[in-house]
Amino acid sequence: MGDPSPTLVFYVPESSPNTVLITSLVLLFIFMCIMGGAWIFYKKSVRDRERAILVPAVNPDYQPSVYTIDEWEVPRKNVELLKELGQGSFGMVWEGIGRDFQNIKGSFRCAVKTVNEHATSR
Repeated sequence: MGDPSPTLVFYVPESSPNTVLITSLVLLFIFMCIMGGAWIFYKKSVRDRERAILVPAVNPDYQPSVYTIDEWEVPRKNVELLKELGQGSFGMVWEGIGRDFQNIKGSFRCAVKTVNEHATSR
């Protein structure tokens, strides 16, 4: 065994009531700031959710449709299809003869566009 360590004496002053009070107030202030920030964030998120408007997208295939005839449409009885000219993704184009349409009396050559048989009214 060796020699004992030298004795070290130090003094710890007692906490004054003012130090405890100030520390408590500072901690309370920090806690209140954190809680206030959380409350503001919560209210803002609720307000944003209430303001958000959902716009549903309507699939036209599920909606009933009412067919209305446009002024440029020709009744089927006034058109005679002669030969197919071409086909696209939406339908076929035919060479045809039109008869008695609007201001035109008699027969006239025309192109007739038809839609595919699987097309919906839309």
